[in-house]
Amino acid sequence: MLFEDRGDGGRRLAALLESYRAERPVVVGIPRGGILAAEEVARHLGAPLDALVCRKLGAPGMPEYALGAVAEGGVVHVRGEALAELSLVGHDVLALAQREALEVASRVERYRGGRRLEDLRGRTVIVVDDGIATGCTARAAVKAVRERGAARVVLAAPVVAPEALACLAPLVDDLVCVEAPADFFAVGAFYRRFEETSDEDVVACLRRSRGEARPSVRKGDDPPEREGRISVCSDDLEVAGSLEVPPGARSIAVFSQGSESPEESPRDGYLARLLRARGVATLLLDREAPACAGTREEVLREARRLVLAARQLGGRADTGHLGIALLGSSRDAVPVLVAASLEPALFSAVVCIGGRLDQAGERVLRGVRAPTLLVVGSHDEEVLRVNEEALDLLAGRKSLAVLPGAGHPLAGPGELEAVARLAARWSEEASAPPGSEARA
Repeated sequence: MLFEDRGDGGRRLAALLESYRAERPVVVGIPRGGILAAEEVARHLGAPLDALVCRKLGAPGMPEYALGAVAEGGVVHVRGEALAELSLVGHDVLALAQREALEVASRVERYRGGRRLEDLRGRTVIVVDDGIATGCTARAAVKAVRERGAARVVLAAPVVAPEALACLAPLVDDLVCVEAPADFFAVGAFYRRFEETSDEDVVACLRRSRGEARPSVRKGDDPPEREGRISVCSDDLEVAGSLEVPPGARSIAVFSQGSESPEESPRDGYLARLLRARGVATLLLDREAPACAGTREEVLREARRLVLAARQLGGRADTGHLGIALLGSSRDAVPVLVAASLEPALFSAVVCIGGRLDQAGERVLRGVRAPTLLVVGSHDEEVLRVNEEALDLLAGRKSLAVLPGAGHPLAGPGELEAVARLAARWSEEASAPPGSEARA
């Protein structure tokens, strides 16, 4: 199921919480995004709404990887397995927790302006987020609510990862969700619109819940994102795809979409959304029906499709100024490398995610001149070994990013967000004029 936005998710969730109306609960949302879903729950139940501020503890240098979370009131939750994965010790986490605690305190003041959190003593408290991935933030929130004297705690979210569902259910009196999909890989993938929620949005939501007028907020005047299709034919090839260009883009990521791995499509679509949010344009080629699946002929054909698409982009008025980065996940990483070796001057950057790069061959790897980023999960041991060997053969600027705790495919909570951050920075730096700084 896809939710239109957080409000839609909250309304669907509220219907499942109807039985709690008679208990006169307090609804607390986890800002930022969770407050918008919580507002709908509180409105449906006729309950008071408040915000319980929590912050994820991100790993040093890898903020998407959750070490744990901090909640207002001094509550800290730390994942033991995350500490072991990164070989961190107590004082490392203490420094991170202290820094995030300062941000928590700042946001409490920003959101409530000196007003105390709603009195939770002896009450049924429904803790709402827009989605639960690892469960770190939810754990901290539940602990904070318990410490404030809640009689019963209900944890609720439109979408919850099955692993988090199993871990969190014993910690609360009830856990309610609309969806707990087996193919969960990111909260945002289950929303059609998942724009970033601002502090102003949170404050306005809380003001509405108290019957206060919403302050006027001037929206930005940025031009809208340009969407469209490309279609080009040459000899025996027909290339079509979906093109989206956010305002101010300096680079464009062209996704290899071969016929072998249709299971990657939802992840690629979500990754493209994340890249556009970071100012990188995207082109997702339409998949071809498999004709010679898994053969060298198919790999070469997909590489030629990528080259043809890139030439088309270079000749367009709206994209000709953009640096062209190639991006391929898993099996699609090989045709990306082949394309980059066929036309070294055409591409400004290459990003390969969890690919069996040994299948490209030494000649192809040595022929890649564009700056190349390889991204692999630390638990994907065989693919990690292959990528380390490939790194030595690549001729141009290169880097290997290893995501802690990740396996294959890279689709766990926070993993695609980490890939997007790394890929956006890599493609932007490669496309930036000499002497300029790429956006992080």
